[in-house]
Amino acid sequence: MQGYIAGLNSVKPHLRYYTSIDTYAKYLKLTGNERDYHKLKNVLTMFFMLEQFVNLYLNPDNEQDLGIIVNYPGFGGIDFRSPINKKFNLDPRYNNFVVSLMNEAKWPSNVKVLSWNYDFQLEMTCNSIFPGLLNYYPSGKKHPNTHLFHLNGIAGVSKDRELVLGSDKAKLSSFSDVISRWSDLVSGRGYNPFLKFAWESDLNWELVEDHLRQTEILVVIGYSFPFFNREVDSKIFNYLFKRGKLSKIYFQNKELDGQFLFEQFNLRKKSDVKYQLFADDNNPDSDKFVEIEQYPHLDRFFIPNEYYPEYH
Repeated sequence: MQGYIAGLNSVKPHLRYYTSIDTYAKYLKLTGNERDYHKLKNVLTMFFMLEQFVNLYLNPDNEQDLGIIVNYPGFGGIDFRSPINKKFNLDPRYNNFVVSLMNEAKWPSNVKVLSWNYDFQLEMTCNSIFPGLLNYYPSGKKHPNTHLFHLNGIAGVSKDRELVLGSDKAKLSSFSDVISRWSDLVSGRGYNPFLKFAWESDLNWELVEDHLRQTEILVVIGYSFPFFNREVDSKIFNYLFKRGKLSKIYFQNKELDGQFLFEQFNLRKKSDVKYQLFADDNNPDSDKFVEIEQYPHLDRFFIPNEYYPEYH
């Protein structure tokens, strides 16, 4: 526990000088500071695991866990016994999203999810409805059909490139249990964080390429397309639009309307297309264009009106 708190305290002072944790991580990588780079990954992994897998607020009567928490600094003096501090591990929007998508106990074949997030929110939600419902990458396991692709890996612990501590909540039932995984990460016994940053992503494009090319409607939920993800994002849009069937983008964001995507990824507006009486044999996609529509409400994850579940 002391090691994790020390890790938090060592990272915190540096973040004031950077716009994001990713930027600080890139600084460490560029300057060759591998020790602090891996320490940052370990700290982030533990943070996400604690946030999701441990009901600190919902089980305030667990005196063993409570004693560990209140006797260490860094928790801001929170009174964990107070009912006002109750917190749920799962964002309820995920449950509404999954249930709305499904008509039977199978994940629809025409819905694929790409995520830059490290969390297990979608996996945990699906397991709470139907265990084993969702196949995700990376997990260290091969699936004939993958539904969710984490572009930067997941905030879990791996051994020999296989996820050994993650969305299986039965293995992470208490605060003490999760904290004990810190020693797995720093011990040098072959355990490693399963998350990555954009500049070191080793996404297996063969897994996702066909899905991108077949995508007709894209829903962007709460993603701002930061500069350090630009290379991978550009490759994604190349498959979606230039090589694929993309015709509509719904951009779920309260402030941004998504129109910047036209210039950033060289997409074509309907108003830019010059319709021709006869097909252009040299350019069969001469009339291809994309529409972008903003959805400003954040109370639920947007599902397009065009969606209808398919099962195979």
